[in-house]
Amino acid sequence: MLRKYCAKLALGLLVLFQTALKFWCFTSAIAMRSLKMNGVRTVIVTSGTLSPLENFTKNIGLDFGSTLENEHAAKGDQVIAAVLSKSPITGCVLNGSFSERRHDNYARGIAESILALASTVPQGILVFFASYSLMHHLVSRFKILQVKKGSLKTYWESMTKEKLVLIEPKEKQMLSQIRSEFTQGVRNGSGAMFFAVCRGKASNSTIIFLEEEVSEGIDFSDADSRAVCIVGIPFPPLMDVRICLKRLYINELAALDRKAQTSDEWYVTEGYRAVNQAIGRVIRHVNDFGIVVLLDERC
Repeated sequence: MLRKYCAKLALGLLVLFQTALKFWCFTSAIAMRSLKMNGVRTVIVTSGTLSPLENFTKNIGLDFGSTLENEHAAKGDQVIAAVLSKSPITGCVLNGSFSERRHDNYARGIAESILALASTVPQGILVFFASYSLMHHLVSRFKILQVKKGSLKTYWESMTKEKLVLIEPKEKQMLSQIRSEFTQGVRNGSGAMFFAVCRGKASNSTIIFLEEEVSEGIDFSDADSRAVCIVGIPFPPLMDVRICLKRLYINELAALDRKAQTSDEWYVTEGYRAVNQAIGRVIRHVNDFGIVVLLDERC
C-alpha cells in the first residue's frame, strides 16, 4: 500500500489537503488575569477610543478602581463635522450597505462627494473606506463612470486633476514609499488625497490582530489631514470564521448575564469604534484643525 501511495503521489494523482489548527482568544481577561497573578498591581489603559467604557472593562476582565473621561483637547472652532446622506451634486443616496454598494448611483454619489471636498479643501485629504473590496470596487468604477453624459472625462480623471491621489498598498513594504509621496504631494501644488482602509494594514483592531494600520497607527497631522472622509461603516466581516465564533462566545456570556453585551451590540460597536479611530487622524495636537465628513446615510 505504501509503495502504491508513493507512486501515485509522485505521478501527481493524489491531492493533499493541508489542515491548519488555530487557537483564537476571544477575551482579553485571560492575559490580564495572568498579569495580575504575576504580581502586577497597577494597570493604566489610555486611549481616545475606549468608549463605551462599561463594555471595555468587561472585556478586559479587571475591576478598574477609577476611570477618567475628559473632553477633547480641540475646541469647537477647530473641527467641523458633517454627515452626507446624499451626493451634493446629483442627490444620489449614500448607503454603503452590502445590498446597495454595487449600484453605480452609489459610486457616483461617493465620487461627487469626494470631488466636492477635493475642490474646496486645501492640502491633504484622507479618505477611509470600510474595506479593501469596497475601495477597489469604487476606484474601478471611478475610472469608468463619466462625470456627465456624453463627456469623455471620468470621475477619476477629475479627482487626479484636483489633487494627487494615492492608494494604500496591500504590500506593507510599499507603505512608507506611498506615505512619502503623499507628504510631498501635500506640500506641492494643489495637495494630495490618500485612499486607505479602516482596519487596514497599519495597526491592530480589537479582534483581528493585524500590523500597522493607516486609519489607526500612522500619524497624519497639520497639512497632511485637513479633512478626513469616511466611506461606509467598517463593520467586521460578518462571515469571517473568527467573527462568527466571537459572536457565539458573546452570546454564551449574554445567556448567563442579562446585562452583558449582546453579539449584535458588540458588532455595531466595533464598526463605530473603527470610525472613531479613523476620525482621530484629523486632530493630532492641541492646535491642529480640520473637517470630518461621514459619507453614509446610516451614520
